[in-house]
Amino acid sequence: MQISRERTAISRTQLSRPVRLALEDGVITEGDSVFDFGCGRGEDLRQLKRLGFACNGWDPAFRSDVPLHSAPVVNIGYVVNVIEDARERVETLKSAWELAEKVLVVSARLTLEAQRVKASEFQDGVVTSAGTFQKFYGQQELRTWIDQTLGVRSVPTAPGVFYVFRESEDREQFINRKYVGGGTSMPVRKVKG
Repeated sequence: MQISRERTAISRTQLSRPVRLALEDGVITEGDSVFDFGCGRGEDLRQLKRLGFACNGWDPAFRSDVPLHSAPVVNIGYVVNVIEDARERVETLKSAWELAEKVLVVSARLTLEAQRVKASEFQDGVVTSAGTFQKFYGQQELRTWIDQTLGVRSVPTAPGVFYVFRESEDREQFINRKYVGGGTSMPVRKVKG
């Protein structure tokens, strides 16, 4: 069966959801450079550059001539869910993690989206009518897979979107800021682990 991964790259005029969330959550901050691992047609790169961020990206179909390089923030947005080979999926996530100096932003499609897709079963996912592969995850399934693959505890920020921090201190600060502090003036209890 011929799988057409390049057909999954969509054209957008706005930031993708995971990159937008990383900006809103303060995971991408002023001065950070971003590397988009599997950047597709480069829409996030164009938008981030417009906002003044240094960024680059690689994609096997559209930007294969760009060398992989490390950056404080690495995004692997909706990439792992289009890889039909489970071993390659693992290696791809590990490769992106190796490049992340501070944080890896991981996102994938969730099972509730599968209802809208005309597809037939193939391996551990489906092949769509467009000839693309999709592996739909449950939220906890995706988190468990990320954590077991990388040996690090990820942090969910939204359905299908996770942050994997290189340093546990950065992880704790993010959790305190996003989930404990909630932007109120109440005293913040430090969360461990």
